[in-house]
Amino acid sequence: GSTWIETAMNNRSVLSLTVCNNNIFAGADSGIYCSTNNGITWTQTPMNRKSVSSLAVSGNSIFAGTTYGYGVQLSTNNGNNWAQTTMINKDVLSLAISGNNIFAGTDNHKGVYVSTNNGSTWTQTALKSQNIYSLAVIGNNIIAGIKDSTYGIYYSTNSGNNWQPALIDKSVISLAVSGNNIFAGTYYRKGIYISTNNGSIWTQTALTNCNVYSLTVSGNNVFAGTDSGIYLSTNSGSNWTQTTLNSYSVLSLAISGDNIFAGTYGKGVYRSTNNGSTWTQTVLNNKPIYSLAINGNNIFAGSYYGSGVYLSTNNGSTW
Repeated sequence: GSTWIETAMNNRSVLSLTVCNNNIFAGADSGIYCSTNNGITWTQTPMNRKSVSSLAVSGNSIFAGTTYGYGVQLSTNNGNNWAQTTMINKDVLSLAISGNNIFAGTDNHKGVYVSTNNGSTWTQTALKSQNIYSLAVIGNNIIAGIKDSTYGIYYSTNSGNNWQPALIDKSVISLAVSGNNIFAGTYYRKGIYISTNNGSIWTQTALTNCNVYSLTVSGNNVFAGTDSGIYLSTNSGSNWTQTTLNSYSVLSLAISGDNIFAGTYGKGVYRSTNNGSTWTQTVLNNKPIYSLAINGNNIFAGSYYGSGVYLSTNNGSTW
């Protein structure tokens, strides 16, 4: 993080990032942009008038979850063309891939939809009336994180045909899977919960009294981005240690080798090279970083409020 270079896409609010066939796709408040040269230049794809809140890749298919009623869009040729799927008149906040199934989590109490044919048709699952802020896959099970509902988690063991509620009176906004463990980050300062049995039973971990915006896993280490910085657990959540990055809200996390990157609200990106013991603020230090993505040695930081995408090609040494 000694120096940072702002990529050519520098005046857009970037809400989501993904990688497909070595191309980087950025979902923005004004559609989808593509870079074929690691962010040096960006080209707006033909989908140029939609706000893209989530992206997912299945083979050569790129799925874009959009808001304002545009549902799910699909490209099968690296973003050169986009087609409206039959998922329309829905705001899609989250996407997840499980084998041949694509799951879409929606807003406005529309629940979870599934497509089994690459987005040609969509069927509303039995989870019909919730706001789905996050989705995760563990084995054959689908986990849905719910905000502002009686239950914070719904889980399905049969591709969404049936759902069971769990984690009562919690709002879940982030999910991560580590082996057989599922971690759920909550809002309204309820901390982190863990399930060791595919989502049916949840136990509060030792990390309580914070909002958990982001989670990431590296080996046996679980990192939590909260409204009071980053916490680390090395024993599946039994204990948590607050790292020295403890004064800012951490909205996004990404790991590249021995480097851990933290996107903060209004303070840019921090980096740790020693498992979170110490953190250094990079010179990208005045942007709210909502999303981070890794492609080989390239790290992409998606900002908000029209600030666009930033790129590092050497694990954060320069940007």
